[in-house]
Amino acid sequence: MSGLLHVNVISVNQLIVKLIGITIIYYLFTKIVYFFKWFNRFHRFPSEPSSFLFGHALKFIPSKASTFIEKLTQFIERNVKANRDKSGLFAIWITWKPMICCCSHQAIEAVMSKTNITKPSFYKFFGLKDGLVTSNPTKWKLRRKMVEPFFVSKQQKLFINTMNHVFDKLVNQTLVELSIRGQPVNLHSYIHQSMLDIIINATLHIPMESRKSEKKHIIDTIDLIEKAAYGRIFNPVLWFNSIFSSTKLGKKFIKDTNIFYDFLTTQINSKLDNNSNVIESRSQESLPCDLVSLLMQTSGGDIDINGINEELVTIICAGHETTSVSLNWTLFVLGNCQDVQEKLYREISSVFHESGQMNDLEKINQCHYLDMCLRESLRLYPPIAYVFRDLDEDASINKDYTIPKGTTVLINILSAHRDPQVYPNPDDYIPERFDNTNRNNIPKGSFLPFGFSPRNCVGYRFALIEMKIFIIHILRRFRVESTKKLDDVQYIVEFALKPTRPLDFILHERSTQ
Repeated sequence: MSGLLHVNVISVNQLIVKLIGITIIYYLFTKIVYFFKWFNRFHRFPSEPSSFLFGHALKFIPSKASTFIEKLTQFIERNVKANRDKSGLFAIWITWKPMICCCSHQAIEAVMSKTNITKPSFYKFFGLKDGLVTSNPTKWKLRRKMVEPFFVSKQQKLFINTMNHVFDKLVNQTLVELSIRGQPVNLHSYIHQSMLDIIINATLHIPMESRKSEKKHIIDTIDLIEKAAYGRIFNPVLWFNSIFSSTKLGKKFIKDTNIFYDFLTTQINSKLDNNSNVIESRSQESLPCDLVSLLMQTSGGDIDINGINEELVTIICAGHETTSVSLNWTLFVLGNCQDVQEKLYREISSVFHESGQMNDLEKINQCHYLDMCLRESLRLYPPIAYVFRDLDEDASINKDYTIPKGTTVLINILSAHRDPQVYPNPDDYIPERFDNTNRNNIPKGSFLPFGFSPRNCVGYRFALIEMKIFIIHILRRFRVESTKKLDDVQYIVEFALKPTRPLDFILHERSTQ
C-alpha cells in the first residue's frame, strides 16, 4: 500500500514538473512569436537596450535610492532628451510589446490629426470604473453628450457662487488664522479639501464642509488610486487582477475604492428619492443645477444609477485632483516670481475693488494677465503629464516612421510643453508667452494642459474659472512667498504631476485689506 502511495506521489510530482515546463515553454514560445511580430514593425524606432523577456520593465524596479515612479520618470526624461529633436518619439518595451512615446509637438500632432479616441485597457487600473476617462468609444460618445451640458456657460454662473463661497471661507478665515502665526504653511491639503467641497456640491448639491472624515477618505483614496495605477501599467505581473488583488496594495485599493463607490451610491439614491417629484416637474428647457439631476432628466433612460456613479467617480477624482495640484504649482511659481505676482495683483485690484464680490464672470474674463499667468503655469506643470491612446488607424511621423494601428501611444504633454524650439528658455516662467501676439504662434501640439480633442477634459472651462477665482481671492488678501526656489523642487508623474517635496508658503497679509 505504501509503495503504491509512493508511486502516486512521484506521478503527481512529475505531472506538476511537466505542467511547469509546458507553461515555461509556452511563455517562451509566445514571447518569441510576439517578439518577431513586434520587432519587425518597431525595430527601427529609437529605443534603449532592453531585456528579451522583460523589455524595459527591469529598469523600473524600485531600489533604496529611487521609487518605481522616480525610475520611470528618469527613464522617460532621459529618452526625451535623446530623441525629441531628432525622431520626436521612442519605444518603451513592456515585455514583448512596445509602447511608443511621442515627445515632440510634430509627433503629437500626427497622432492628434487622426480620430484616435480608444483608450488602452490599462486605463481600468485607475479605479475610475467605466466613466468618460476609461470607457470604450461607443459608450464614451453617448456619455459625453449627456455630461457636456453640465459645463455650459449658463451652469458656470451657478458654479461661481459656490466657488466664491468656498474660497472666501478658505482665504478670509482659515488662511488668515494660519498667516497670523508667521510660519511657513503647506496649502496643499487646504486647497484639496476646498476643491472637493466645490466639485461634490456642484455634482450632487451636497455641502461637504463639515464632513471631514468622509473628505479625508476620498482624498486618500484618490491618492492611492494614482500610485496603484502607474505601478500596474509598467509592471506586467500586476496586470492580472487575481495577482493584484492578492497584494497588500491591491487589498487596500479594493477596500477603499468600494467605500468611496458606496458613499456615492448612497448619496445618489438619497438625492433621487428626495427630488424625484422636482425632477419630473421641471421644464425640459431648463438645466438642473447638479449632475445627478441633469443625467436623470435628460438621458432619456440611457443611464442608470450605476452609470451615474461611474461619471461621478470620474469627475470627482479627475476634476478636483488635477485642479488642486495645478493651483499648488501656480502658487509655487508666483511665490518665486514676485514681480509677476505684483503685476497680477495690480490687475486684479483694478478689476475688483476691495469690497467687490468675485462672482462676476465678465469681470473675471477681464483679467487677461491672470489668464496668461495660469496658462504659463499649466505649461510648466501640466496637471496630466502623460495621456495614452490605442491608435484606431496608422499614424505617420515625419515621413520616417509609421506607427501601426492598434499600437499603444504615450502622448508626452510635459515634453511638448518644455520644447526649447517652441518655448525659448522653457524652464523659465514667462506669462507673456501667452499674450495675444504670441499665443497664435504656439503649435497646437505644444500646449495641451487638458489633453487633446476629441477626448479632452470635458470640464476644462470649469477648472479654469475655479483656478482664477482662487487666485483672485488669495492675491487680494496676501502676498505669497515660496520658501523653496524653482530649482529646488523636482516633479514625479503619477495620475497628476506632483512635486517631490512639500511646497511651503509664507502668507503676508496686504495692508490694503
